[in-house]
Amino acid sequence: ERPHFSLTMSTLPNLKTVGPAALLFIILSNHRVVGDKFCGVDLDDAKNKCWQPCSTDGDCCATSQQCFDAGSSCGSSSLTGTNHNFCGVSWCDAAYKCGTPCPEQTECPEGESCYADIPCDSDSPVSAPPLPPPPTSAPYQFCGSSMSDAKSDCWQPCPRGESDCCSGLKCFDTSNNTEQGDTCSNSDLSGSNHFYCGSSWCNAAYSCQNACPGGSSEECPGGQYCYADIPCSGGQSPPPPDVNPPPSTFSQYCGTSAENAAANCWQPCRDDGDCCAGTTCYSDVTACSYPDNIGADHFFCGSDFCDASYECRQPCPTGFDAECPSGYRCFANTPCNANVRSMSANMLDYGLPMNALNLMRQYTPEAEAQAETNASSASSQMNSGIVGILFGIALICVVALNIVLSRKTST
Repeated sequence: ERPHFSLTMSTLPNLKTVGPAALLFIILSNHRVVGDKFCGVDLDDAKNKCWQPCSTDGDCCATSQQCFDAGSSCGSSSLTGTNHNFCGVSWCDAAYKCGTPCPEQTECPEGESCYADIPCDSDSPVSAPPLPPPPTSAPYQFCGSSMSDAKSDCWQPCPRGESDCCSGLKCFDTSNNTEQGDTCSNSDLSGSNHFYCGSSWCNAAYSCQNACPGGSSEECPGGQYCYADIPCSGGQSPPPPDVNPPPSTFSQYCGTSAENAAANCWQPCRDDGDCCAGTTCYSDVTACSYPDNIGADHFFCGSDFCDASYECRQPCPTGFDAECPSGYRCFANTPCNANVRSMSANMLDYGLPMNALNLMRQYTPEAEAQAETNASSASSQMNSGIVGILFGIALICVVALNIVLSRKTST
């Protein structure tokens, strides 16, 4: 699993006081990535740095990074051991700062916590590579089916890479290969003139049908919502380019079976490594439409990408971790949709299928059973303690009463 969502050890109570239930929680929470995939802005960057191991794009600390299979270039990563415990305000801060080691989980300064599974190594100190610059430093990246297509349309910006692009389009830096056409100009899609209605962000961006300058979904037809940062602009823009999803439908989804994948149409995938909760990536799931998990309405909080995608606990529309509760990060491109607020027997808020939630929560039934056993044992111990205290109080009262009665008798 993913390394940078390990438990913040220094925030836990003393294990001696909380017992085996807390120890079980630590074991379950301390997931690690060991493999050949690494984060980078491109494959060459991932191979050159070999720094942050990953399972999916959502693991990478920088929004401009993606998860690439580096093959044998980096070797397999193993970040076990207290020499990989470092201080930081977050896992990513610790991993890209390599500041204070915390092998005993007690060495961190105020305001920082101790994180495990960090690429830094206190036994063999190295300098961490700098995080890639934020997406705003890539103003000339646009979506298209090819470089020439991206340059001719200059329609959908993709500062975070291909995860920003709709309908299977690729992301191209139009400042490269100038012989193929002019560079797209820096796009500014802020302002109410870029508020448009659609069934999804992609639908709004490639239809330009109904403006919603007030920023409210109440201005939109039924089944549509108001989206910001749309390339359309009040009739002043050229019409949107004709873009269709890849032939037929996006056909790969995760599930416990092909039937389950088709029934939920929840988590799109490239291979099994993209799937959560032990599910498998199935091909030819033609019952599902192309996933439009683009835009701020798909930003959700979680301990990792899988947790965010299968719990849909809280939207974080700005994309900043600060919107999330302590211990959680904000993840983009989740299947959750902040606009969907209806609940039924089979579907919860944000469009989360009930059986998808149950699948995630039942993923470690043995651990949950053990946790329940520990909780039951702790409850029994607590009840026994209360009975002991009450018995002690009663005994003291009896002794005190006997003393009083004996004094009265002697007088």
